[in-house]
Amino acid sequence: MKDAALVIVTSNQKKITKQTLDLIYQQTLVPDIVIVDNNSSDGTLDYFKAAFPEAHILKTNKNYGSSGGQYIGCSWAYERGYEFIILSDNDAVPVSNNLIEIIIKNANEAAITQPWNIIADSDNYNQFWSLHYACYHRKIIKKIGYPNFNFFIYADDAEFYLRAEKCCKMVKIKEVSYAHPQKRSCVPARFYFAIRNNLVTFKKHCKFLRKVFELILRENALFIYLYLQEWDFFKFGLKGFGDFLFSKFNNEIINKKSELNAKLRSLTISEFKQKYKGSFVNIEPLLNSILKIENNNFNFRNNCRNGLKKSISNLFTILFCRINIVVQDNFLNPWNIFESFFGKVNIFLDDLKDDVIYYRRYNSGNAIIKIIYLLIMNILFLPLFLLILIKLTLPEKKEEKINSHYLYIEKEI
Repeated sequence: MKDAALVIVTSNQKKITKQTLDLIYQQTLVPDIVIVDNNSSDGTLDYFKAAFPEAHILKTNKNYGSSGGQYIGCSWAYERGYEFIILSDNDAVPVSNNLIEIIIKNANEAAITQPWNIIADSDNYNQFWSLHYACYHRKIIKKIGYPNFNFFIYADDAEFYLRAEKCCKMVKIKEVSYAHPQKRSCVPARFYFAIRNNLVTFKKHCKFLRKVFELILRENALFIYLYLQEWDFFKFGLKGFGDFLFSKFNNEIINKKSELNAKLRSLTISEFKQKYKGSFVNIEPLLNSILKIENNNFNFRNNCRNGLKKSISNLFTILFCRINIVVQDNFLNPWNIFESFFGKVNIFLDDLKDDVIYYRRYNSGNAIIKIIYLLIMNILFLPLFLLILIKLTLPEKKEEKINSHYLYIEKEI
């Protein structure tokens, strides 16, 4: 029985991946490294073969995304008898130099461990499940299987988590930490994956009322994009609903061209704060550390985590307390999209570089008109809603066993 393997997936990101691996090799305990090269075209295979000759490098025959890469790396490590398998992204960097040692020390046959994310975790909100330095005992992998091969991106970590929590404990370890940069997903084609994969996850793991709620939320996010004239978001989101309905996984959509319609604007942080210093709601808690706008009414999204009753209360606050400006930075989160829609001005942050904020502004108008619009759209799309709800509630078919990961590997070093 071998000790531990750390699986890292990369594709055409030599520099970022090397920076992460350099820090991993400085750990007090260094596991065997398994690099899954997702069919890179920049010489990644030869580069890492020379830089890290002791690492195991698997080059796939095409790009299977983060979920496919994690499936391949996890199954490879499991079949070689590793007692512990650690999964992570290529840009999630260890902050504590004993991170690997501690998560392995605390993991066992009944508990999965993960360190503290210094960017996203807090005592009020523990964004536990990602695949960043999550440490699994092989007996847990035997029970729950490998990460979902078909998802490509988005929801693979949540789906894997929901499988795991049914049979073991999730232990978050504050003693050690890592950092993972916040990624803003402003590419409309990616909305396809966010819709399709989450619906697959809800079908497998959620109760009926949760399925209804999540479906309503995502369908209304689709309508809001149409209202804001973001045509590509609407097109790819609708495609996500359709492919879920017909059990299709068109992962080549990741290569489809898509763009945002709204003009990209930019201001320094101080200029942004001055310009939008009026009635203001900051949906994303991470934005507070960036914007530090003292007179924002409340941190909406943190309050939302206190439950549905509080969420509804906050939504009424936006509707009836003259909240003019709502700022958020997640184009793909349906609840963010829904709640921000009812401000008179919606601001989506696109990027943050040095002291400059890049954003898109939508003047979406009167809340009553928006409510009427959503009611009409829900009536028009009722047949689609019912078809998807039926699909969500039908008994789950027994999944076909995916063929050996060897079918997806071009080279193994």
